[in-house]
Amino acid sequence: MTAEKVPFKMDRDPLRPWKMTGLIASLVIVLTVPMYVLKEKVTSSDRHYLDSPTPTFVGREKCIDCHEDAYESWRGSDHDRSMDEANDSTVLGDFDNAVFAYGDITARFYRRDGRFYVNTQGPDGELAEFQIAYTFGFEPLQQYLIPFPGGRLQSLTIAWDTERGEWFYLY
Repeated sequence: MTAEKVPFKMDRDPLRPWKMTGLIASLVIVLTVPMYVLKEKVTSSDRHYLDSPTPTFVGREKCIDCHEDAYESWRGSDHDRSMDEANDSTVLGDFDNAVFAYGDITARFYRRDGRFYVNTQGPDGELAEFQIAYTFGFEPLQQYLIPFPGGRLQSLTIAWDTERGEWFYLY
């Protein structure tokens, strides 16, 4: 028996590359819709954080039960003192009607009803009163944080130099 040569038949469809491209594109389109729906489902469960009321600090007491050793190491440290609610024991700056001027910026720091305030240029460029909510840092400088809509805190561009005992411009 002799081996017969079978002629090689090659599929020479000139549209084959375009058909494959069309098939792949169709698969991508068909799979994109369910993937988008899945992504939206996953991220919408996290979206409630954005839609919730202004976030609030729950306090260090919530952490102590599970993290007592870490809490004891942290308590009184620089990190513990790095951000506090503004009150008589945490605010180091001069809020006794002190006035600070730098270029075209003027700020007056004062107290009212046990709270700390600054009257200075706001985001719109106009003078406005802002209540100091938190201190940020304690030495060698202390900055002051002001609450803005959406739970955002913004530091002033003016800080207190704890070593020199004076206000200075940060920029």
